[in-house]
Amino acid sequence: MPRGKQRNNAQAMLFGADVIAPYAEEMYSPSRITLESADENWCSCEEVLAPVRLMGPIVFDPFSNPFSLVGALRSCMLPDEDSLRIDWPLDGLIYCNPPYGRALGACAEKIAQQARRGCEIITCVPVRVDTEWWRLGLKPMIWCAWAGRLYFLETPGALEARWMARCEAARQQNRQPPPKPKYKMVSEHLAKGESATFASALCYAGPRQNEFMHHFAKHGELYQRVALAA
Repeated sequence: MPRGKQRNNAQAMLFGADVIAPYAEEMYSPSRITLESADENWCSCEEVLAPVRLMGPIVFDPFSNPFSLVGALRSCMLPDEDSLRIDWPLDGLIYCNPPYGRALGACAEKIAQQARRGCEIITCVPVRVDTEWWRLGLKPMIWCAWAGRLYFLETPGALEARWMARCEAARQQNRQPPPKPKYKMVSEHLAKGESATFASALCYAGPRQNEFMHHFAKHGELYQRVALAA
């Protein structure tokens, strides 16, 4: 049996799904927000995962990849398994770092839907309060605006491919090429290199809002949605 099919069947047994279809091409876009890369494996760094783990063990990672450091008890592996078509577990903390391309709107809606089911979810996304996927999709009740720019983890190949693309762009514009990026390996496959060019938010859905605020207050400003009376 193909490896991908084995994983799909395993997820079907875990969550009671009838069929789990592969991600469509737009769910695995090679472009994410303003950082462009041929590699979609932008992994969460330990700086973010540390306060998440203070909330408890991560039981499910719906948007994982082969190099992920999340260490969830269960996960869906992009792009082989479609976590948008199954119900997520209600028994424990879920951590989401969804793809930041065209699929982000659908992922935000799924996260909100599963939160309404009763899932406890922490989500790492760009701060895009002006977008439809944020206001009407994710619509977070409480979130932390992370102080400073995050360093997502990437493969050295992705970092070097982006540098080579910049060098080619500089050559075409008759400019000096940028210096080769410096990076530090943090695992066998992942490196800490460039910081993101966008601000990030850690959004929370669940019954432990005070605990979330306690663990994340030192990492950035906290915001809470207020429902105004009609």
